Amino acid sequence: MEDRYSILRPLTIAEQEIFALEMCNFFSPLSYRENCALLEIKADEKTIRPLTFGDFLRYLKIKTEIDSYKYVRHLDVLIQKFINNGFFVRAGDSVTGSPPLNHCYYAQFELTKIQSTNIFWLGNILGEEYLMQKYKPFIIRFEGEYQNNISGTGSGILINKNTILTCRHNLTDLLKYKCFSGETELEIIDHKYHEKHDIGIVKLKNDINISVFPYFGLPYVLDNTITMGYPPLRGMREAPLISQKGEINALSKDWGNCDCITISSTVRPGNSGGPVISNKGYIVGIVTQYANSAESVSADKAGFKDNNSIPFYNAIASTSIIQILSELDNSFPIIFENYQ
Repeated sequence: MEDRYSILRPLTIAEQEIFALEMCNFFSPLSYRENCALLEIKADEKTIRPLTFGDFLRYLKIKTEIDSYKYVRHLDVLIQKFINNGFFVRAGDSVTGSPPLNHCYYAQFELTKIQSTNIFWLGNILGEEYLMQKYKPFIIRFEGEYQNNISGTGSGILINKNTILTCRHNLTDLLKYKCFSGETELEIIDHKYHEKHDIGIVKLKNDINISVFPYFGLPYVLDNTITMGYPPLRGMREAPLISQKGEINALSKDWGNCDCITISSTVRPGNSGGPVISNKGYIVGIVTQYANSAESVSADKAGFKDNNSIPFYNAIASTSIIQILSELDNSFPIIFENYQ
C-alpha cells in the first residue's frame, strides 16, 4: 500500500511557527519585489500586486525545502486564521489556476518594536496550545513545607535570565523552599518581596540560557487567557504543570489600591505566583487570590465562607506588577508592550 501523499496529522508547534512566519514575510507588500525575483515572476513596475496561495507554496518549497504541497490543507486553514484575526485580507483571485491555489492575499499589519523581536504575539493566530508550549520553559515550580510540616507547592515565571517573579507568600509561607525548572533545581542566592502587596522575586546564581523572555501588556475585559502553574494533584508523585483557559471578567483594585484582574479560570493551591497570559501573547497578571462575596484571601487557602458566591478568581494586574518590580529591583529592564 502506497503512503498517503498529504500530511493529515496535526502540525507540530514548530511547523505552525515556521509556516506562520513565512506567510507573514511572503504576503507582506514590502517583500513583493524580492519574492517575485525568487519565483521568477515579472513584478509590476508601478504597483504592488497580491501574490497567490500557489505562489506561496512554490516560495515555501524554495526557501525551506519542505514539500509544501503535502501541507496544502493545513496551510489553507492557517491563512484563514490570519484573515479571521485581521492580519491578512483576501485580494481576489488570479485568472490562472484553480481554488484555493489562485486565491490572492495581502498581509496588512505592522509589528511593534517588541513584537519584531518576540514572536509570542503569534498566539493571536495559532491559539492557546501554541502559547502554552512557548511559555512552558519559563514556568517555575516552588516546593517546600509549611510550619505544620505539610508539603506545599507554588508557581513563578522567569522574567529575565536570573529573576523569577512570584507571590510574596510563596517566599514567606513555604519554609526552605526550592525552585525547579522542569526537573532541574535552580540555585537561589536571594529573594525580595513587597511589604504591602503579594509580589516577590527570586534571584538565581546562574543565568538561564534563554535569549527572549515573556513581556507584559495591558489587560482587557473579555480577552481570552491562559493560567499556568503547579497545583498538587492527589495520587501524583509530583505537581504537574497545569494549564487552563479562561477570560478576563473585570478590572478592579484591591484594598491596597493594587490593580487587579478577575478571571474565570479556576485556580487552586499551588497556582499562586503563576502567570495569567493574554491571547495577545503577553503577561497580564500573576495569580494571587480569589474573590468572593465574603472575603478575599490567598488562592492557596481552602474554601469559600459563602457557599452561594460565584468562584471568580483574582490576579494582580500587569500595570501594578511593573510598578512593584521597579520598587523591588530596578537593576533590570521591565518590558511592557506600549505599541510603539
